[in-house]
Amino acid sequence: MKRLMYLISMMVITGYAFGQDALVVSAFNDYKNQYPDRAKQAIDKAIQNEESAKEARTWFYRGNIYLQVNSVAHMTDFLKKGLDKEAVKQRLGEPPSGSIRNYKKLEDGEKWSYSFELVIYFSKGLVDSWDYPNEALYRSLDDGRSLDVAYEAYQKSLAIDPEYQNVNISPMNAMMGLEAVAGSYFNAGVSAYTAENYKESMYNLERAVKVYDDLQKPNAELVYYTGVACLQTGDTTKAINYYNRAIKMNYKDKLLYYNLVNIHLAQNNTEAAKKIIKIGREFYPADQDLLITEANIYLKTGEAGQAEAILLEAVKNDPSNANLYYVIGANYDNILNDTNSTTEAKEHAFEQAQIAYKKALELQPDYFDANFNMGVLLNNKAAEIFAYINNLSIDAEAEYNAGKEKATGYLKQAQPYLEKAFQINSKDRDTLILLKQVYLKTNNTEKFQEVNKLLNELQ
Repeated sequence: MKRLMYLISMMVITGYAFGQDALVVSAFNDYKNQYPDRAKQAIDKAIQNEESAKEARTWFYRGNIYLQVNSVAHMTDFLKKGLDKEAVKQRLGEPPSGSIRNYKKLEDGEKWSYSFELVIYFSKGLVDSWDYPNEALYRSLDDGRSLDVAYEAYQKSLAIDPEYQNVNISPMNAMMGLEAVAGSYFNAGVSAYTAENYKESMYNLERAVKVYDDLQKPNAELVYYTGVACLQTGDTTKAINYYNRAIKMNYKDKLLYYNLVNIHLAQNNTEAAKKIIKIGREFYPADQDLLITEANIYLKTGEAGQAEAILLEAVKNDPSNANLYYVIGANYDNILNDTNSTTEAKEHAFEQAQIAYKKALELQPDYFDANFNMGVLLNNKAAEIFAYINNLSIDAEAEYNAGKEKATGYLKQAQPYLEKAFQINSKDRDTLILLKQVYLKTNNTEKFQEVNKLLNELQ
């Protein structure tokens, strides 16, 4: 009797274990037969059992199943009408052998059949429409954490038995599964970025970085784009960290240096900006954008001499760029306004600023800023002379008259540039105020009254 009870007890235990094993097997079969909803339900039950949860196999299958759940839930995220075939292949891969058919209902039509009953219709090589019968069901399976669950499952499988694999499925082991998870995080990050959901993009890309790091396969390009996503969310601290890491990984993209420099400049960290632009210029010594970015650093710090050399180099590379000549002129203005500049440096800057502004206007006559700055430059020169002669002694009449004539000459030179600026933008008060002063000092009463009236109307 005692032996009979023992046998019955063994049968119950064995039956219970078999029942739990059956859940794992059922989950595996549903996964292979492309029933992700049933596979997910079965594997979620299986991991609740203490014995099943001790097996690497259980967690490995769970990783694959949740990876499949994520895939089917987002299979059509990127699809849109007008997408070309190569873009579809990049995301979904080549259609299975024999799954491409002509489709006569569309002009030059084709239909491509993928797994999980996804069918994409093309007309003239571009996506026209698609059918995905179970899309609503598949999307309902993903609560936004499917990749996180897959990642955790693969990690548990590796912790139990790093050698476990099943060569009949793909991924066939947990390490390959983690690589697939990293790729899926990356795709999710790109999709979210394209949809301008930058926080979600940052989360997924950061997860991708972590998984590749776990695999000891750091990806410099991914690190850089994670920095880009961080920047879009406004998290400049993270952006700087990822950009700096990409630089240490020798990632070469001029936008990396351009973006990082501008972050530092926005934070008034000009020393850091100088260090980064130096590295970028070493990689791209002839790149015009980085050249101008470097000039902007020195313009911001007021180091006009360094800015001058760089801007002159830039204009040699692009002699038809009116904006460059304008920036050169503005830089010479900075030298003129610098109290530390010598008289000789200021005279040189005055002449060179005129040359630069004239060249900018030769290339782009309706350039408001260049016209306005040229007018200001000449007006200020006149004001400088007036200030000097007004302090002369009463017996220096000849010098006073000569100075007044010279100053008036500069005002008359300034007049057409300011009038052109007014013609381009008749609502700019600064232009009108300068014109009013010019007309007053050159005794142009009629014009003075006209401008005065306009100024009153703008108030």
